Amino acid sequence: MQKLVFIAPHLSTGGMPQYLLKKVELLKDEFDIYLIEFAQVSAKYVVQRNKLVALLGEKFFSLPDKQKDQMVDIIKSIQPDIVHLEEHPEWFLYQYEEEPFRWLYRESRKYKILETCHNSVFDVAKKKFMPDKFIFVSQGQAHRYDALQIPKEVVPYPIDPLPRTHTRTEACEQLNIDPQIKHILNVGLFTPDKNQKFLFELAKDTQHLPVQFHFVGNQAVNFKEY
Repeated sequence: MQKLVFIAPHLSTGGMPQYLLKKVELLKDEFDIYLIEFAQVSAKYVVQRNKLVALLGEKFFSLPDKQKDQMVDIIKSIQPDIVHLEEHPEWFLYQYEEEPFRWLYRESRKYKILETCHNSVFDVAKKKFMPDKFIFVSQGQAHRYDALQIPKEVVPYPIDPLPRTHTRTEACEQLNIDPQIKHILNVGLFTPDKNQKFLFELAKDTQHLPVQFHFVGNQAVNFKEY
């Protein structure tokens, strides 16, 4: 069985941890799977993280803040066949050194490297670490990387539709929210490189209407402060 190592920037709320969780669930019987969490910023939002820990046990690693070079030692000990980064390594480097990633992408490596980019604002012209293949979540995202001429594949998140079991009135009552107004829900990290701008514009457009915003995820307090 081939050894597959996933490297995730974080496992807080949002699309990336959920996408990763689904992949691990679907692939756990096909590969010997390991997971390295680069930074633990989950705070109290650890639903997906807890599920991944339960699935992988001792094959789950979370790197201490000042010891990111431990990633190299972990990879060496595993000797993987495939390393799959759940975000471009360039996004990992906002406060860390490049050395572990230079080693990871070295020409003499024996494993294949895959990358998935979940960020739609990344400047493709600044890409300097090149994987063997990209795995994208949408066709639109994939088209942005055409100029790099690196093999790529689109693997969208599988949606399992669930039938509605409550009326809107019943749901509002259970959630203790006012059924007479409109409710806007944002799930995930509320940061500038996500959808802050869109939500700020939406708030301005609806400020005179009976609308209430709800946030589930880290840094949601930013909305009130801004």
